[in-house]
Amino acid sequence: VMAEDKLALPFADADDLPTVLSATRLNQSLFDAPAAVTVIDRQMIEQSGVREIPEILRMVPGMVVGYESGSEAFVSYHGTSADLARRMQVLVDGRSIYQPLLASVDWIGLPVELADIERIEVIRGPNAASYGVNSFFAVVNIITRHPADVAGSSITLRSGENGIEDYHARVAQRDGNVDWRLSIAGRSDDGFVDNNRENDTDFTDSKSVDSVYGQGVWAVDANNSLEFGFGR
Repeated sequence: VMAEDKLALPFADADDLPTVLSATRLNQSLFDAPAAVTVIDRQMIEQSGVREIPEILRMVPGMVVGYESGSEAFVSYHGTSADLARRMQVLVDGRSIYQPLLASVDWIGLPVELADIERIEVIRGPNAASYGVNSFFAVVNIITRHPADVAGSSITLRSGENGIEDYHARVAQRDGNVDWRLSIAGRSDDGFVDNNRENDTDFTDSKSVDSVYGQGVWAVDANNSLEFGFGR
C-alpha cells in the first residue's frame, strides 16, 4: 500500500484536477489531452504581476517573447519567424484574431486586459494543426471570464516609474436571461529607457492604448446558450 501511494500520479485524487478545453474542443483532463498543453489559470495571472498578455506567455515552454519597440511585441513558438506570427494561431474565446494580410497579431492593441482573462490554454506542437490554417506550431486560446463570475463593478488604477499609467473599469450584471460585461481600459508608458538607434537619434517609443470590450451570454434554455462579444 505504501509503495502504491508513492507511485500515485499527482492530482490523482484531487478535486481540482486540471482540465482543458482547447485540445479536442471538449472538457477533459490535462493528462488525457492528445497534445502538449500549457494552462495559465487565473491564479497564475494574478500572481505574475505582469501588465500585458505577451509577458504572461513567457511562462509557456518554448515560447519566445520580445519587443521591437516599446509598443510592438512579438510572440512565436520555438523562435521561428520571431517578428511574425506565421504557423501559430491565436484565439479569443475560440475566435481567431490573427491578421492574415499582415501575418501578425496585434498583441499590444488587443482590447482584452489580463483582468478579464480567466485562463490561457496553449497547445504546443503539430497536434495543434487540427485548428486549420496557421496552427501548425501552436494554438493560443485566450478564454475570458464569464460575466456571471465578475458580477458587480470594479475600478483599478496602476501608476509606476517610466511613465506607467494604467486603468481598468468593469461593469457586469444579469438582465433577464442575459449575463453581460463591459470593460474599459487603458495602458500607457514611456517605452524603453534607452532607445537610441545606431545613428544616436532617439525615436518615439512611448505608447498609449485605450480599449473597450463587451461580452454577453444569453441562456436560451437549460442546454443552449448564445455568446457574443465586441472589442476595440
